[in-house]
Amino acid sequence: MAARFYSGTFLAIALVFNGLWRYASKDRRLLGRKADPEEVDRITRQYRFGPALYLAALMLSFVSVPASVGICMALALFFAVGHTQSK
Repeated sequence: MAARFYSGTFLAIALVFNGLWRYASKDRRLLGRKADPEEVDRITRQYRFGPALYLAALMLSFVSVPASVGICMALALFFAVGHTQSK
């Protein structure tokens, strides 16, 4: 049950965050004038992975808790490393 709640929470966060990012970045409506277009595109591509993989983690939590938590941990590393490499 804890793994379902854990991965489900991340799925909800990913969906809301993706919606927020898409709203802000569409036509650059809420981005600063100096925002690098390549960086904006990179972030958009990177965020596509979150909802699908968190959904997979949620479904997997019914079968294998360690695998579900492992996917969540791998995604945390993916987003952390992907963010620091761009700087």
